[in-house]
Amino acid sequence: MANSDYTFRDVVLGTGSFSMEGDTGYSNGVNTLQQYLRRIGYTIRDSSGRFQSGTRNAVIGFQNEMGITANGIAGQHLQAVECSIHVRIFQFVWEADYRFPVGE
Repeated sequence: MANSDYTFRDVVLGTGSFSMEGDTGYSNGVNTLQQYLRRIGYTIRDSSGRFQSGTRNAVIGFQNEMGITANGIAGQHLQAVECSIHVRIFQFVWEADYRFPVGE
């Protein structure tokens, strides 16, 4: 399937993927992925909404950082990472509430 067949949400939910092989032109979903990767510190020189080598390299870097098999395809792994981030945020908020109860 072409990258343009999927949204960033589809990829995060594990029902789609973005890859160089699926690049047939501009994709709004790939553009959102590129913005996300840049926001968390990855450099993508060719961030034009197309899944080119710069995006692939950023995805591989992200996969390596998260301990996921680095294949350069943005796919189901994003769902696991998002769940992990939500768990960490919940744990941090819970610990903060426990250490500093409201009203004290």
